[in-house]
Amino acid sequence: MSPTELALEYFYSRTYRAQYVLRIGTIGLVAAACLHFDLLSPLLAGLWVVAFLACELVIWAWWRRIAPRLGTLDLSTARRRQREMIFFCALSTSAAAAPFFVNPAPSTAAAVVSVLFCAGVLMLIAAQQSMTRNMFLWTAPLPALAMIRNMMLLGNGEPPLIMAALAFCFVVNARQLQLSNARAEARMVRGQADAQRDNDAKREFLATVSHEIRTPLNGVLGMAEAMAGDTLSPAQAERLDVVRRSGHALQTLLNDMLDLSKIEAGKLEVEIGPFDLAQAVTAAAEPFLASARGKGLRLHVDVADIRGHFAGDANRTRQIVTNLVSNSVKFTERGEVTVRGRRVGNGVELEVCDTGIGMSPDALDRVFDRFAQADPGVAGRYGGTGLGLSICRDLAALMGGRIEATSQAGAGSRFQLFLPLPSAAAPQATGAALHARPAAADLSALRILVAEDNPTNQLVLQHLLGAFGDVALTMVEDGRAALEAYEREPWDLVLMDINMPVLDGVGATVEIRAHERAAARPRVPILALTANAMSHQVSGYLAAGLDGVVAKPVSAGQLLAAITAAMTPPETAEAEREGPAAAPAGGRW
Repeated sequence: MSPTELALEYFYSRTYRAQYVLRIGTIGLVAAACLHFDLLSPLLAGLWVVAFLACELVIWAWWRRIAPRLGTLDLSTARRRQREMIFFCALSTSAAAAPFFVNPAPSTAAAVVSVLFCAGVLMLIAAQQSMTRNMFLWTAPLPALAMIRNMMLLGNGEPPLIMAALAFCFVVNARQLQLSNARAEARMVRGQADAQRDNDAKREFLATVSHEIRTPLNGVLGMAEAMAGDTLSPAQAERLDVVRRSGHALQTLLNDMLDLSKIEAGKLEVEIGPFDLAQAVTAAAEPFLASARGKGLRLHVDVADIRGHFAGDANRTRQIVTNLVSNSVKFTERGEVTVRGRRVGNGVELEVCDTGIGMSPDALDRVFDRFAQADPGVAGRYGGTGLGLSICRDLAALMGGRIEATSQAGAGSRFQLFLPLPSAAAPQATGAALHARPAAADLSALRILVAEDNPTNQLVLQHLLGAFGDVALTMVEDGRAALEAYEREPWDLVLMDINMPVLDGVGATVEIRAHERAAARPRVPILALTANAMSHQVSGYLAAGLDGVVAKPVSAGQLLAAITAAMTPPETAEAEREGPAAAPAGGRW
């Protein structure tokens, strides 16, 4: 948001959002006092309350209309919205002060009530209405005049000008307080805007670095996966395994940094849907089986009590369990790591226990803090950024749950994840087509157009797809060239990079879809290949006409599953949706 928008949001939040009950209650009490001291007739008191409530309702409705647009307004529009807010506030304060001009000769008690109320309105204006320096000049005049008038009526024989001068001094001091508050608020808003700008720059930097790192990482992991299918000596296989594990570790670190950035910005989203929890937990723990066995550990997974489908975010649940199991395996030298799930109340409890090195009470207090690690000796021996558990805590909170830890130095640790996951019906689509590997002949028959500007990524795709048969691939380096190739001849499938020169992947897809409609050509499946695969980005790609997204670094399994899904005819997909549901996964190792 711009500083003007931030000032507007801060003003409404402080002055109105949490104050409606207090403001309306105060007006009700003042109306009762006006009736008691004969300042207003019952009719005028009722009309006054209605007028004030109408002002409050107008401000509430106006804010509901403009609040969703904050952050997108240009400077002139934001300033116009500020002026509108000041106008509404002036109406409200004028309506509040109006009754204290009605009675030409109020009693002493009535005049005292009038002075006290107007002084209170002025103090509220001075304390709260500091969105701009001159806001006081628009919202305070009528309450100030009402206060001066009623002070003059309180003279009780004293010269009216003396009483007016006293009231005027009060107004001047209220104005000085408002100016002081306006300067402080302006400094705060500028600081908040600067911090927001710095955070935006950090997020943009991380997004850029993420894309730039994922491109060579795609080459490392992709070629490692392609080489894994070759005939290798034991020594070569061992070296290749080191390359793959190192690449995946770098990918995990990169994902953690991006997640942290999104959490800090409040832009990390959860996607709720039915998923097989037992299968998700098993899949999260399974990759650590080999490393656990390599250390002589027993990795035990018990998901018998959580079989079935639950409504929640499958990916984020898997991410938390993956992080917890990874930590337990890393910090355990002997014994076992146990992953257990059970139903509790309206949700589930997932527990990861180990017989590892444990933590001291001081380390346990800091275990969920960002960048917090154990003592330097442990951190130096085991490594890590200190982000994983902090992200787990934030993800759990984002899903409405919590995570707790208990530990004792030298006796292991236990992490308990509580998530409010209600039971859900199994989804109609089993996803069988996404995971069934088609015959090599099926891929060999495909004519595939690949739009990818990076030579390394082109080579990775050639090797990954080449493992499935003699696929007919045509490579182009930008979206415009892809569009021209599409117009020249028919294709069975298009693999489209998103960030390309000349014309990006989304723009090329939009033009291909328009050409299909104009020329009545059959719809060609188009898959996005991109390092930018956040949920809102994926939604944008699908809305533009893409049929699926494969996130970089690209794996053979991901790519093949996406191609199979894109090439599955609608009638086949419908038949699969009507088939039996897959059995729940999970179990013990």
